[in-house]
Amino acid sequence: SEEDITNAKFLVKKRYLGHMRFIGELYKGDLISIKIMLMCLPALLENEEASGNNDVDEEKIECFAKLMQVIGYSLEHQSLALKGTGKTDAYENLSTCWRTVETMAGKNKEGGPKVSNRIKFMLQD
Repeated sequence: SEEDITNAKFLVKKRYLGHMRFIGELYKGDLISIKIMLMCLPALLENEEASGNNDVDEEKIECFAKLMQVIGYSLEHQSLALKGTGKTDAYENLSTCWRTVETMAGKNKEGGPKVSNRIKFMLQD
């Protein structure tokens, strides 16, 4: 039934957001490296260019936002510390992610991918 489908979607969404939190906690516990995190984060922000349209997968964006709620502070500090030692690639990758987020959130006036207001406000937080 329609209610069962809605309930199943809710459970799946709750589960993958929980996975994002778990991955973030693994990173904070130094069980996942910054290098791996900075490979995953841009993948969550990619839009579906292969299909020919400029739409984004809002569920992936929501996963990105949840992950950044958990690891944003420590990721910023670790990338700045690495930049201070001369390893700028982590800082540059993170900066690229933030530029993409700012475009999606409407802070940059360049025509980025269209996202719903709910996602825009989530990214602004």
